[in-house]
Amino acid sequence: MTVVGVDGSASACAALEWAADDAVRRGLELPLVHVREPWAAEHPLTAATDQQTLTERGAELLKVAARRARERRPGLHVTTALSTGAVAERLRHEALDVDALVLGSRGLGTFASAVLGSVSHGILHHARCPVAVVQAGGGS
Repeated sequence: MTVVGVDGSASACAALEWAADDAVRRGLELPLVHVREPWAAEHPLTAATDQQTLTERGAELLKVAARRARERRPGLHVTTALSTGAVAERLRHEALDVDALVLGSRGLGTFASAVLGSVSHGILHHARCPVAVVQAGGGS
């Protein structure tokens, strides 16, 4: 089984598509994970509405990602999990008993010029399974 970390970024969407294709090829289900950092304000200034919490935003990201995976690969069994904690730490935990972890190369952080985001970089050096890092252009 391959776990995909989703955050709504372009590279996470590319990672989702890559992982959906791979899951179908290997006849596996596709678990999607979004991690909400507990120290971030539940009502951030960037929320779509004053009523949308980060938890609700994460749940919506997962819903959209699952729909996208199912549209790309009809019949694919997709599960979702909203987790809370430090992103890299939670994703490493999610990847303890899986074949692989798939991530986008760049998340929604502020250092857009970096080749790898801090989460991808941190996980590459500490994951116990293979990690696929997918760029928004479809590369890995």
